[in-house]
Amino acid sequence: MKIAMVLPSLAQKGPIIVAKDIIEQLINDCYFEVFYFDDIIELDFPCKVTQIDKYYKIEGFDIIHSHMLRPDIYNSKIKDKVIKITTIHNYMYYDLSDTYGRFIGYIYEKIWCYKLRKFDRIVTLSNNMKNYYMAKIPSDNINVIYNGRPILDVKIDHNELVDNVSKFKDEFILIGVFCLLNYRKGIDRIIKMLSISNRYKLLVVGDGPEKRVLQKMAKKLKVDDRIFWAGFQKNPRQFYQLVDLNIMASRTEGFPLALLEMGMNKIPTACVDMEIFKELYTSDEVVFFESDNEKSMLEACEELILNKDVYSMKFNKKTESQYSVEVMGNSYKKLYKSF
Repeated sequence: MKIAMVLPSLAQKGPIIVAKDIIEQLINDCYFEVFYFDDIIELDFPCKVTQIDKYYKIEGFDIIHSHMLRPDIYNSKIKDKVIKITTIHNYMYYDLSDTYGRFIGYIYEKIWCYKLRKFDRIVTLSNNMKNYYMAKIPSDNINVIYNGRPILDVKIDHNELVDNVSKFKDEFILIGVFCLLNYRKGIDRIIKMLSISNRYKLLVVGDGPEKRVLQKMAKKLKVDDRIFWAGFQKNPRQFYQLVDLNIMASRTEGFPLALLEMGMNKIPTACVDMEIFKELYTSDEVVFFESDNEKSMLEACEELILNKDVYSMKFNKKTESQYSVEVMGNSYKKLYKSF
């Protein structure tokens, strides 16, 4: 079976990481080639990769599997007799509105959903997401496949940056967040929590359009001396053994790969009471807190610290059994072979 994977770029971002994981899991069962648009190369794939433009014609494949807006539009225009699959990684309107504004977000979502009617199978990342799109796309071909993450050994790389983070931590409780810095990720909520408790410090690993806004807020709230901005890191795992807990404070979330990483590495986590988090984990595995309630977030952190070992064990057990990359790979293998 020959499968073409169409991606916006080879950037180290969630949807691209998922595509890479699928290929790595199934490379011995299927022939893969990757086609991508933007000249951004941050990930290595175990197969042939080709940069294309919108006029390039992909031929000779049994399945074309696309991820994100431009690849989906490209896939929808292919007239050859080929199986078309997409994985939807986000709630389109919210992501697009965050970038382009609400009106453009609304229009683009309409166009995107219209294009997806031509696909043979649409994969969503949760039941909540499936229900969201069933109201927008009249199709009986919407499936749910949870993302998965690999189990990797984590060792502290004693480079200068890691040593600086270790010194910064000192005797404080260190919260780690690993994400693109945009409004949707809710890092501002965590910064506000720091202002009501001096027990915690925050390590922010990632970069993005909200970084300066967040730094300005931290300074205004007089907590900037308790935040370490590590920037984008190709290997964020080097910090995991320094982190005491993680907070998922997102306003919207397609599927939280970072949350699975925390589970795989036994880092206890507090989650905002959003449906996607409640679908994936129970209150025995993570601690939930109320949206835009710094006191509730702080109480969740205190609960995690008091019962760290219990939450870590249950969180890890659930993640390894249900959200491993092997489970995800087997689900896509079954999907590909269903045609």
